[in-house]
Amino acid sequence: MRLGADPCCQDLARDRCAVHTVLCYAPAMSNLLLTDPVLASTTGWWTGIIIGVTIVTIIVILAMTIITLATKIGRQASDGSVGMLAAYANTNCVWYLRDANRSATGIWRSAETARKILEGK
Repeated sequence: MRLGADPCCQDLARDRCAVHTVLCYAPAMSNLLLTDPVLASTTGWWTGIIIGVTIVTIIVILAMTIITLATKIGRQASDGSVGMLAAYANTNCVWYLRDANRSATGIWRSAETARKILEGK
């Protein structure tokens, strides 16, 4: 028995899609073209694209800022390292002064000991 042969099934045949043999609840395509404002408008697409481009732009700006600041910090660290080496070279003579003071103290004590021996004390 065909679906459309029985007069009781005429309503069922109308609900069937022309391509499929299952019930099709979607409206006909001719109704969807420009008459449905929700499906015909592209405002949602443009809004999504604008939001996506805005987010990507913000992320790129933040990444570039981080990279720029990291480069500045690297240069400052290099300059600081050079400055510390210069400070070390400039204060190296202080350590030699300490060694000279130790030697002078040793010579002074030896001279005092020699004087005491010569004086007979």
